[in-house]
Amino acid sequence: MKLSEKRRERVVEVRQATVSALARHGKFEDLGGMKAMTCTLGNVMVMYRTPFQKAAAPKSAPDYDMALMRQHQEAESFGYGLDIWASHKKVLNIEWQDDRMRVASYRPGDWEDQLAAA
Repeated sequence: MKLSEKRRERVVEVRQATVSALARHGKFEDLGGMKAMTCTLGNVMVMYRTPFQKAAAPKSAPDYDMALMRQHQEAESFGYGLDIWASHKKVLNIEWQDDRMRVASYRPGDWEDQLAAA
């Protein structure tokens, strides 16, 4: 997704506020063999992935979803990922590593204020 410089800066601000909120309110969860930090604040749900939470090896033959997740991880060159849903709709999907960032989707809204206040 191509963003203006102003919107890109806003995404970075949201990312920083979200990571801070996760440090205070987040917990690690096992999500189908992959650990991720999650938190729910009101109607906002956050999932944060780092290069340190690799998918576990499957105990049996992998199902289709697990195979897709592993394929995505192997192809991924960005170590960090952040997915945010507000009222059950995805509002942010970004990946980054160092100073590189890929924004798959971003929908500004009131959810940003909820994260900033957390």
